[in-house]
Amino acid sequence: VAAWFTKCATILLHGTFNDLSDSLEKLRLQITTMDGVLEVKKAHFWFISLDKPAGFFHIRVNRNAEPQFVLAEVIKKVKKLLPV
Repeated sequence: VAAWFTKCATILLHGTFNDLSDSLEKLRLQITTMDGVLEVKKAHFWFISLDKPAGFFHIRVNRNAEPQFVLAEVIKKVKKLLPV
């Protein structure tokens, strides 16, 4: 019951479950090293319900990079961690 209560409180506070926080940080670092990406800021993820994540990354892209290509690659990486 305590684990369920903690997860529900995390959802209400728009927090990220502890077991996912480290994975999201690794994901942010992977995206930072992608071709065309200058920086990743304001990465924030939370859960709408026990099985529905939401979130965003603010990604600054090099002016010579193709933004749609960078977006597609980021989506691939996020889907591996958080299947939609």
